[in-house]
Amino acid sequence: MPIKLYHGTPYTLMEIDLGVGRGYKDFGKGFYLATTKKQAVGMMNKKYRELSRKSPDSLSWIRKNLYAFDFDIEQ
Repeated sequence: MPIKLYHGTPYTLMEIDLGVGRGYKDFGKGFYLATTKKQAVGMMNKKYRELSRKSPDSLSWIRKNLYAFDFDIEQ
């Protein structure tokens, strides 16, 4: 069964690194995927706003990036 998962981020991904992230958040470090595009866009926008508030000069390099991954899951 084909399934599409999404990842929204203000960072450009060169590779997936499961060791990145804050260990004290949600389920710890890892690469989180959303089952809907809307959810991934929401997270991307949230992280973008957080970065821009913390560091206004970061607006010159941060981008809104939405990645989609296709998987074929066998049941």
